[in-house]
Amino acid sequence: LIIAILAAVELPHPPAPRHPAARRMCASLDARDHVDLARLSHQAGLSARQMRHAFARDVGLPMGAYLRWKRLRRAISAVEEGASLSAAAAAAGFADSAHLSRVFREQFGMTPTQALASVRWRTLD
Repeated sequence: LIIAILAAVELPHPPAPRHPAARRMCASLDARDHVDLARLSHQAGLSARQMRHAFARDVGLPMGAYLRWKRLRRAISAVEEGASLSAAAAAAGFADSAHLSRVFREQFGMTPTQALASVRWRTLD
């Protein structure tokens, strides 16, 4: 189902966020798990509320969901490269493999083991 949906909306590259502060936040969140929202919004001349709104509008996800997706992608990549679930969880910033499995199940409706055995993962970026 996921593959069919991605094929139906396949984009050569996802659209980049329009607001410069949203672009900087994406770059910062891609590099690490935490961004100083107050500092970044101040540099952009926006309030924290305006920054969150610009991010959600341009990216299509609230910052928390974006960060969760990035962490899940890091964990998936680590397991595909041969890491254990515990090592992948630690590398992606989860407390332990149970935490990773719980978040993964909430996001995808299956455990990481089930998904990695039956799904070929493709990302849009």
